[in-house]
Amino acid sequence: MLWQAEKLEKVRGKLAGIIGPEHEIRIGINSKGDITARVEDLQFITYSYDEDLFLIVPVAECPLCGKDVSLGYIEDLAELGEKLELLEEGYRHECGPYKSLRKIAK
Repeated sequence: MLWQAEKLEKVRGKLAGIIGPEHEIRIGINSKGDITARVEDLQFITYSYDEDLFLIVPVAECPLCGKDVSLGYIEDLAELGEKLELLEEGYRHECGPYKSLRKIAK
């Protein structure tokens, strides 16, 4: 259990480095054993490759269909902002409503 606590703190530290230490970061472990985090209304999941190498991936809700969409791993706040903008513009996820809008635009 000690190694798990250390890993949770590493994830918290890396996420705080990305979004800033002033935000409340809630860390947990999902049913698959993945480390998850929530900051305000945005959730994150981590993918571990070894003890010190892991990726942090934001998961956001599609503004049209409501489906949770993985935005790909991020290294800094600028990347997070870019990926959230792309989701809002419909480039990270093709749900039914976006497909219909694209057909109309063509």
